[in-house]
Amino acid sequence: NVLADGAVLPQQVVTGGTVTFPVGVTTAHIGLPITAQMQTPPAAQSMDPAMAQGMAKNVNKVFLRTWRSSGILAGPDFGHLVPYRQRSTENPGSPPNMVSDEVEIVLDAAWGASGQVCIQQSDPLPLDIAAMTLEIATGGGV
Repeated sequence: NVLADGAVLPQQVVTGGTVTFPVGVTTAHIGLPITAQMQTPPAAQSMDPAMAQGMAKNVNKVFLRTWRSSGILAGPDFGHLVPYRQRSTENPGSPPNMVSDEVEIVLDAAWGASGQVCIQQSDPLPLDIAAMTLEIATGGGV
């Protein structure tokens, strides 16, 4: 994986100790590709004595408090991830700014018993999550 001047480039092959980039690069970080994944435990709500256990749940939104992060994907499972669209004021062709803020990601509907959320980062970018809050609907859909 390649992070060049703050932008993710297509994966490259190291040949003879060198890498050839498709564009001019000032600073590059090169390493083996990994996919970092995180999954929350099943959701509980203090709405009744059973903490909503045994009830159908749908996580509508996830709010993540991030620090200098980019390339965030979230979803009800790792097969249905939604990217956080963070690009705002950057010039076309430049990398998106890192986000140190609360970000909101609207998830695909997925009614189920657990109400879990999956977070993934597969690009060579930082992802630092300090806190997570969920917007959950209960009681229907299954």
